Amino acid sequence: MAKSFLVSAAKVGTVLENNTAALSGTNITGVGCLYDSADQTYEIIADNTDVAIDAFGLEHETFQDNEDHYDHMVDLRYIGSGNVTTVAIDDTATGAGTLDAANLIHAATFVPNGGNSLTGDLLWNPADDTAAGTKASDLRGYAVIVEKKTAGGKFVQWTFHNARIEATPSFATKQSTRLNFRWADARLIDFAVSATTFTNHSDA
Repeated sequence: MAKSFLVSAAKVGTVLENNTAALSGTNITGVGCLYDSADQTYEIIADNTDVAIDAFGLEHETFQDNEDHYDHMVDLRYIGSGNVTTVAIDDTATGAGTLDAANLIHAATFVPNGGNSLTGDLLWNPADDTAAGTKASDLRGYAVIVEKKTAGGKFVQWTFHNARIEATPSFATKQSTRLNFRWADARLIDFAVSATTFTNHSDA
């Protein structure tokens, strides 16, 4: 019998980055449990039907010079993107740990970059985003984590920090609404093998 390295279904979570500031406003209300200044917890994107990591690593420039016959690479920036499709069920009545599809749609429509203002509502000023290649110390973007459990009981985790998000609903006759959630332009990415499944998010 064939053996598989990654044996379980994917678990996906997202949260507004570094959201310890005490904020208020329409956008904060709209993103719901993606923002909680008291508890930076990844919110589970439940009922997903497929998950894909599109890019994960460094973007390179390739060049040749006259000293040898080989390609050379310059590391330009970290890149990370992916998508998940989920059945868009209203999970607001099931308690913490699951995410209402309406929250994702609101966040992706009105504050796709998160924010980098630590006062007031979720405001975004790209001029304040000046430290590329390191985790933002403000509210820039969203953290997204994709996890698979291995046959050995370990949890393989891909984490995308400070990512921009998009969300598109899809409708069909006699079918539940689907939501395609995408993330891209991650500022920093991480790959880890953990002894436990992910719980709380921290941007330390």
